[in-house]
Amino acid sequence: MEKPPSKTPLKVLCKSCDHHWVAAYLPMPMEKCATLLKSACCPVCGENKAIFLDVSDGDKKAKGEQA
Repeated sequence: MEKPPSKTPLKVLCKSCDHHWVAAYLPMPMEKCATLLKSACCPVCGENKAIFLDVSDGDKKAKGEQA
């Protein structure tokens, strides 16, 4: 039996209220991911325009810090 591919969380950030959450798990077809992110809205404040990829964990990893 084939092992399913590991899933990587795609984290996003609401610039309005600074809430971070997982919007999707990758791998996922790009068309589906783009549609999902285009319609994403913050589960805390409802904002749908100021949603960005959360790169804060990546910055810490690049600097050698713990997340």
